[in-house]
Amino acid sequence: MNGAHFHLIVNHISLFTSFFGLIALIWFFARKSPEMLVAACLLFVVTGAGAFLADESGEKAEHIVKELQLPGVEKAMIHTHEEAADYAVINSYILAGLGVLILYFSKKHPNWVKRTTWLALLFALMASTSMARTAYLGGLIRHTEIR
Repeated sequence: MNGAHFHLIVNHISLFTSFFGLIALIWFFARKSPEMLVAACLLFVVTGAGAFLADESGEKAEHIVKELQLPGVEKAMIHTHEEAADYAVINSYILAGLGVLILYFSKKHPNWVKRTTWLALLFALMASTSMARTAYLGGLIRHTEIR
């Protein structure tokens, strides 16, 4: 397995965990379910970890793709995907940090949970949409059928 293959495997982690974490957080707001809050927070932490893996392996994948000089692959597309990924990774790291904070606050400072959870909702929306955009732009690099 090379860096490009690893990148294709791990890049979906943060895409799906941010989305499912967002759904769990909305469920928490709708039903006041503490279990859904914990699930959302754990998914957000996995989102950050997955974003880290995708970001690190993305550099290796970029070098492999550029070395192979594959037909139809344009450096501008790779650059656009990379710029979008930078934004998505930052959102994911902040979201992961908020997930940890919410778990901590729920045990030590319950009065801070509500404020932090609303902030997490904002970053979950931003992370989910920026991950989806990054994935779409990454798909354009090799999938000419969606261009």
